[in-house]
Amino acid sequence: MVTQVNGLHEKTMASQGKVRWREYESILVAILLLTYVTGCIWKMLKPDAQQLESDYVIPAQQVAFSYTKQVLLPQVGTALLLCLAYYGINWIVIPVLKKISLKGETVVILRQIIGAVVVFCVLSWLLALGINAATYYAHPWLFNYRDFQLLALLGYNDHPLENLWTGFDRALWLLGLLSLVAGIREVIVHYVERPGPGKAYRVLVLKQITIAAVVYCSLLAVILLFNVFSGAVFRITYAGFIPATFLVFMVNTYWLFPQKEGRALFSFKTLIQLLLSTFLCTFLCFLFDGFAAMPSKTFIFSMICWGIQLFVTTPISWLIYQQRRDRILQLRGVEEELSKSKANLQFLRSQINPHFLFNALNTLYGTALREKASDTATGIQQLGDMMRFMLHENNLDFIPMSKEIEYLQHYIALQKLRIQASPDIVIEHNIGEQSCHHQIAPMLLIPFVENAFKHGISLREQSWIHISLICEEKHIRFALRNSVHPRPQHDPETGQSGIGLQNVLDRLALVYPGRHTINISNNEREFLIELSIQP
Repeated sequence: MVTQVNGLHEKTMASQGKVRWREYESILVAILLLTYVTGCIWKMLKPDAQQLESDYVIPAQQVAFSYTKQVLLPQVGTALLLCLAYYGINWIVIPVLKKISLKGETVVILRQIIGAVVVFCVLSWLLALGINAATYYAHPWLFNYRDFQLLALLGYNDHPLENLWTGFDRALWLLGLLSLVAGIREVIVHYVERPGPGKAYRVLVLKQITIAAVVYCSLLAVILLFNVFSGAVFRITYAGFIPATFLVFMVNTYWLFPQKEGRALFSFKTLIQLLLSTFLCTFLCFLFDGFAAMPSKTFIFSMICWGIQLFVTTPISWLIYQQRRDRILQLRGVEEELSKSKANLQFLRSQINPHFLFNALNTLYGTALREKASDTATGIQQLGDMMRFMLHENNLDFIPMSKEIEYLQHYIALQKLRIQASPDIVIEHNIGEQSCHHQIAPMLLIPFVENAFKHGISLREQSWIHISLICEEKHIRFALRNSVHPRPQHDPETGQSGIGLQNVLDRLALVYPGRHTINISNNEREFLIELSIQP
């Protein structure tokens, strides 16, 4: 019987990241604030700034007007207040709520909840008070409500600062909405960051989405505030075509193409999936009021965009996927296989140790029966060296080849103590003090030698074991031949699975995939193993 065992090589570079959605969102808010303030100042510095008074002042009102005092400062102050309220919710209230543990003491939980509610109410009141102050200086009822949209978030107040609680209810609703959005974000982040296989893949996808959202919204704010582009064509392009292109790219790269790995890409089923996905991504992004200005051309624009997504975006996303294929597949699936392999490897190692201990104890037992104290002392010393190896080196992934050779020599010497009085037993081994600078997985060769002494030695019949270990520049070659003897009728190990040999075969497949060959053959008289490893 000949068995050829070869493994398949898999790279495992899955990185466990952290979602940066909160940081990216905070950066976006800061960018929007800076853009808004810059737009307000730029409007004041435009060449036609002298027209500002005629644009804002209501002719019937004979009141002195200052653009800086009545428009610029209230606008900037309101935007800053809203920004601070956002940061207060996301960096004070939400962290306090996240610290609440249902397993904690009731008093502590109530204290944390009350603290979060108090901070929330204080932020709402300060926001309402700040908007009242901005309204007091803006006097929009005396001039013009134009460009005072931020003040309208809490309702226009024709009598500001007369009541310090004016707008408090609306501020509660506004910050409650911000808290709800932040809570949804935290739930999504918690789901993405949950431990287990696929975490790095989920983090990668969400990271790309959030970065794209920051860039998209930042550019949109600049375009709208400075009126760089306008019209229905711009809205169709920026609010329809660009999001559709991004969605198609993400769906293809991180969902459809990885699912088709190893199978025909352009099968009928795949083509149907591509048609449906590009259609849905396109038409979902085109459901906005930009088409209201051109209802007759809605269908034509949609079909043109769909064709571009199908025949341009999809091939480009396929090329990009091919360039990043290994990384995407590693983050998508190999992480789970790696976890299973590590668990199996630890399980296999735990099975090897008891098997060795039983063999060593049997050897010392036979030596003690002959009542030779010096031999027993030698055996115990060698056993101590082997136990030291198992406690230290055996926990490492790889050890120097010299350590493995030393362990084999101790084991063979220990077994010779048991059979030294049997002249019909021949033990030959060529694993001397050879120079070998390779690294090897620990306890990889000893199961073969254990099985040889276990099944190849008989005290009543002629027996032999021949062991050869050759260390070359690129290979480690191990060969073992031992005699075969029928087991006694009442042998307690009759019917056992030979777990030591199976373990080493499984470990070879896990540790040296595609870099080892092993031939196992046997007949009625002899058992042969030939193993070659590329370290």
